[in-house]
Amino acid sequence: MQHESKKPVTQAERDHAWQVKNRERANYLHRRLTARHFLMNDATLSDLNELKGLLKKRELKFKK
Repeated sequence: MQHESKKPVTQAERDHAWQVKNRERANYLHRRLTARHFLMNDATLSDLNELKGLLKKRELKFKK
């Protein structure tokens, strides 16, 4: 009787399977990372000032 050799599962395959299974969480994490990169690398002073106002409005939504 021959045994089927199982193909080793790579980390990339595991990551992809998790992203498919947890699409909403994966999208949230991707958007958060993109926002952080923008803030750290590309945002101008004008962008930061605008975002401060948006953050304050967003915080007020959570406090209600």
